[in-house]
Amino acid sequence: MKVRINEHEGGANVDLEASATDYEALKRQHIKLVAEADKLSKYLERTGKFDDLADFAKNLGLDFEAFNNLAELTPQMLEKWHTKGEAKENMHLFITFLETLKEKGTVEARLEEIRKKTTETKKNNEH
Repeated sequence: MKVRINEHEGGANVDLEASATDYEALKRQHIKLVAEADKLSKYLERTGKFDDLADFAKNLGLDFEAFNNLAELTPQMLEKWHTKGEAKENMHLFITFLETLKEKGTVEARLEEIRKKTTETKKNNEH
């Protein structure tokens, strides 16, 4: 059964069933991304390369807040890491780790947006 409500602001209809489905899918995706990031970071820490890789990426100017320049820096990271005589495997794993963190941040922002809207909608419906 689809439930539709009329939001007080703007009068737009919201399909709660679709929103709930999207929300649940985002929560599952977030859990998966957190687990993947944790697994990758632990592996890289066990190899003893995590700090070297992080320092290397910082020195190249990687934006560790939003990873906005990750795609731009990836070719340089691969080329220069290999030039140092290091195996590319660890760099590829580190790039996968960074991509996972970037995606996790995007999902977290979307979850926060949904959760804030849900709270606002509940407050508006109570009045």
